[in-house]
Amino acid sequence: MYLEKFRLGGKTAIVTGGAQGIGLACVEALAEAGARVVIADRDAKLAETANADLKKKGFDTETVNMDVTDSKRVAEVADQLASRHGKVEQYGSPLELYEKPANLFVAGFIGSPRMNFIAGDVARQYGAATIGVRPEHLKVEQEGKGWQGTVSAAEHLGSDTFLYVDAGPVGQLTARYVGELDLASGDKVSLSPEPARIHRFDDNGNAFRP
Repeated sequence: MYLEKFRLGGKTAIVTGGAQGIGLACVEALAEAGARVVIADRDAKLAETANADLKKKGFDTETVNMDVTDSKRVAEVADQLASRHGKVEQYGSPLELYEKPANLFVAGFIGSPRMNFIAGDVARQYGAATIGVRPEHLKVEQEGKGWQGTVSAAEHLGSDTFLYVDAGPVGQLTARYVGELDLASGDKVSLSPEPARIHRFDDNGNAFRP
């Protein structure tokens, strides 16, 4: 059910350090979601072994030899992959993509739960066609001057509380609270975005800064 909301058919993903550990797990998850995945790793032998194993599972993967500390090589690989697979949406470290996504696609792809996107009059108040706010950058209060809404569902995970909120004209929003928050379906809340964490996108979906 989750994967149906996260289909990546027709997309190409590049995972650095993708030959083992967390990187390899990311490769498999992206491939399972339908993406063609490039395993970028400085250990060519390890990458080929991972690639062979994934192909046996029916996934569309390939390898490229690359050390992420070599910026020249990173740029070369990006150009090569763009010529073979089409436009590279953005390349950089996971933190760079998380903090400064180049467009709506990258913004929605990086982060879990995914970024909230808000358009219409609310976005225009911020001088944008669309604004994005990550769930962890929404302040949750039971009384406040932020976006007013009603909790439609709450997930209590111990370390985090995920709230799914119907915020009326703002739309459906997801908020992530670190720790336990005693809220349930039907409770009223106020959600306030951290001003410095609001991402702005133009009519073409490209990010810009005011």
